[in-house]
Amino acid sequence: MFARRHAAVLMASAALCAGAFVATPAQAAPLAACQWIDGEIESSYTCSAYADVVKTVELIECWKFPPAPRSYVRYKTSKGWVSGDMTLRIRGSKGCFDTHPYKTIVTVPTSMLGEMATTRIRLVMPAHSGVHDDSTSYDYGKTVVTYGACLVPEGTTDYCPAR
Repeated sequence: MFARRHAAVLMASAALCAGAFVATPAQAAPLAACQWIDGEIESSYTCSAYADVVKTVELIECWKFPPAPRSYVRYKTSKGWVSGDMTLRIRGSKGCFDTHPYKTIVTVPTSMLGEMATTRIRLVMPAHSGVHDDSTSYDYGKTVVTYGACLVPEGTTDYCPAR
């Protein structure tokens, strides 16, 4: 299995009303963006700070091996797993532990999320092999991680529904 270390990091891109123009519909109340790893909601559930406008959510994960260049993301609809306006970036280890020096960042626009309604997002990394800078080789099978994400209005004490 492809070793991962959940960084327990959620970044919500928020625009505060400090004179900046934001081309996002006004929210009724401040929202927080919450995310978790499917099946691990109790140990991985994290939320951003509440903000008047939340534009994107970043799902950040650290990995022991470099993710395959052909990695991709999908989200669940009534028609199955489909691609959307999400982006996937593969980066170096800044912000990760030395033992997990590779990072994936899935950016999800909040237009794909609902208040207290879970959107399931899947990161798929095909089988991959290669050689590290220190000449040690690696070889791992296909890896799939499913996340849940939703928007939570200020004052809510409940978790988003798991599914």
